[in-house]
Amino acid sequence: MMFPEGPSGPQNDGWEVAGRKKKAGEAQAAGATYSALTGPYVPNASFQRPDAHKPSAAPAAPAAEAASPPAAAAAAAPAEKKAGPLSQEDLVKKLDNLLEELVNVRDPKEVILSLEEFVSTGQVADKEALGKQFAEKAITFIIDKSNEKDGDLVTQVLLQMVAKSMVGWAPMVEQVKGIYETMEDLSLDVPMAPKLVGNLVAAFILESKGEVTMALVQECCLAMEDIFTRRDSAVPVFKALKAKGPFMKLVMDQKPDVKAYLVDDEGGGLEELQKFLEKEGLSALWS
Repeated sequence: MMFPEGPSGPQNDGWEVAGRKKKAGEAQAAGATYSALTGPYVPNASFQRPDAHKPSAAPAAPAAEAASPPAAAAAAAPAEKKAGPLSQEDLVKKLDNLLEELVNVRDPKEVILSLEEFVSTGQVADKEALGKQFAEKAITFIIDKSNEKDGDLVTQVLLQMVAKSMVGWAPMVEQVKGIYETMEDLSLDVPMAPKLVGNLVAAFILESKGEVTMALVQECCLAMEDIFTRRDSAVPVFKALKAKGPFMKLVMDQKPDVKAYLVDDEGGGLEELQKFLEKEGLSALWS
């Protein structure tokens, strides 16, 4: 039963026998053996005959042919082209989209990579001009969003831009000064504006390694006539500094003179200012 073609198995006609003989003959001609169960026997590829160590006389052309398709494919592949320069209108749209994407995806690194790509692909020729324009839009964006967490996220991008020499401290400071000049009206429309900009200025002071100091607060506040707007603008900066860094050391090193711009001469003078600072938890500023 296991070998139906054996003597005890069913008899086959002559055509089938002739077919087996033909297959056996073909197998022998090819240097193999033939089995009725498995067909032609193919030696294991890992097995080597004693003469396998002899060098083969076959030409090396197939190897060269095998290597040729990738080379041909590489030659046929089109060279990567750089994108053309962006118009100012298109650049503004892309920068706006980057900021919106930032607050949605919340990944500052992606924004930095996109800005770098604008330069590397030739879409923007002037790296410094790009950094300045983005910084200006980003600072305005912080106020427009009026959200502290979004503001902190945008601030991270600005700090990374400075670290990568994409923008300097000076353009950002100038943008901040312009905002403080309009703070009296701005704070009426955006009540959170003093705190949002104050957090930004505090980050600049802490991360700039002395290039931006607490003197910026005085300079910005002196641009305002209203004493209450001055205090509302200065206090958030000092509180952010106190929350994020060694406040007492900073005050001792930079010696800010709050009396020069936070005294209300019509409302109690120096004594009233001292009480105000104590109430705000900023008595370290009094000296």
